[in-house]
Order: sequence, then C-alpha cells, then structure tokens
Amino acid sequence: FNNVIAELPADEELRTWFEANRAAYDQPELLDFEQFTIEGADATAAEELAAALGEQPAPAQYAPAFRQYPRRPPGNLQSIFGESHGQRLIDAPENQWLAVESAYGWHLARVTARHPGVRADFEKVRYRVARDWEDMARKQELATAMAAIVEDYDVRYTVTRNAVEGTLRTAELDAQGGAP
Repeated sequence: FNNVIAELPADEELRTWFEANRAAYDQPELLDFEQFTIEGADATAAEELAAALGEQPAPAQYAPAFRQYPRRPPGNLQSIFGESHGQRLIDAPENQWLAVESAYGWHLARVTARHPGVRADFEKVRYRVARDWEDMARKQELATAMAAIVEDYDVRYTVTRNAVEGTLRTAELDAQGGAP
C-alpha cells in the first residue's frame, strides 16, 4: 500500500475541487455574545426580564453568572442553547437580550458583535488545497486497491467474550476456494 501515489490534477480540476469543498477553506462568520443564567426563573420571568432590559447592560446582581464569548461560530450558540434558541440569537438584532433555555435552565443572552465571514482566495490556500486533494485521492486509490484485494478473500469474524479482558474479536481470511 506504500505505492499509492496521487498526482496533482490540472489547475482547472484543482480549482473545481476547491469550489466544491469551499466550506473547508472559507472562514465562517463569527459572533461575540454574552449571557447569564437566571436561577430559578421560568420562561415567563425570563421573557419579562429580557423585555425590561432591552439593550441595557446586564444587571449587577447577575455579575457572578455573567459570561462573555468572543468570536464564536454560529454553531457554538446552537450547541449551547439548542438549535431553535441558538438560531433566535443568531437572527436577533445586536445587543438585544433574549430569553433562551439550555440544559442548565433559563438564561438571558445576546449577540454583541458580528464579524463577517471571509471567502478563501484560491491562490492563498493553493498549497493546502493541493495537499487535501492528494490526501483525498490517496484514500480513494487505497479504497479501490482494498476492494480488489477483498474480492479474493472470504472474511469471517468470530466474536467471543472474555470476562476479564472484555470483548475479543478474531478474524479469519481465507483465499476463495482455499481451505478454511
């Protein structure tokens, strides 16, 4: 398998591959956000506090629970507050407090700044694109070579349990037509 060599494609094909995989090279929009937990609050109390605060700073009484998060991708808000609440924050106007729920209860949160994403310039990332393309091509060639080899064998797995060492797996490879 050490003989798998992938030669770089023509420039046009590499550019086409770059465009098809652009998300791996573009820098996403980043958001600054802040939040604090509201101990013991329910949805109504959290919504009322968010409406009362509007765009004002977080009240001093919530300082111990107040956190700021600079330059986070939008998915970070969704992972913290769930897809629905995270998307509400992403879509909300800057500096507007919103009541959002997480696994830890109700919070007030807001996006305080947006940093636009940056589209990658092919010429500036050409080396990385070429390296990634070569890696992908090697993996495809290896998969093709493995598929050809596997066609010449029967692969059988026997799974046994050993109480001390956990599950052990053994495999047998027999050439087709050969004795097991």
